[in-house]
Amino acid sequence: KVMSAFVGSVPIQSVMTDRNLRVLTATPRWLEAFGLTEAEAVGRALQEISPEAFAYFQGHFERCLAGEVVRDPRVRVGAGDARRWMNLEMTPWLGENGEIAGVVSAAFDVTATVAAMRSLERTQQRLQLATEMANLQVYDVDFQRRSITSAGKALFPLVEAEDKALAEAVFSGGTGRFIDPHDADRVAEAAR
Repeated sequence: KVMSAFVGSVPIQSVMTDRNLRVLTATPRWLEAFGLTEAEAVGRALQEISPEAFAYFQGHFERCLAGEVVRDPRVRVGAGDARRWMNLEMTPWLGENGEIAGVVSAAFDVTATVAAMRSLERTQQRLQLATEMANLQVYDVDFQRRSITSAGKALFPLVEAEDKALAEAVFSGGTGRFIDPHDADRVAEAAR
């Protein structure tokens, strides 16, 4: 009962198959994605359920049945308006004899994340272009990694020793001449 409740409520598209890739169980989201009921899916081979999808993922399944955990953080699925980006993981499961008995495939919709990443990439490209056009240099200070990277044209070239001195001044809190006064509190908080 507990396993049935878990499979019925887990918020991902997941399917469990035997070695012949016949469906043993599937989550409601997986069934919905293929327009099937549980009764229509259980016992059927994945190739029979969706030949196109099976053809696309056949290599993934073969690698998994050979013992590999297969991960694909951004795979495009569906067609037309139903196209989505999924984070996919396939893992072999072992039977009582310790042998690979089938595959568990789990996919989580990351369409919104991919859209946000693409928007950020476009914004970064526009910022880079604006920085180059304005003949500016922008510094990105990472307090966790203790690194400073820059983009754009250097207003004054720094030799390695001066570059290190600048980094030490920033990370030791001596940022008075490098940080805009409006940002000083946020920089001090990030440095802690």
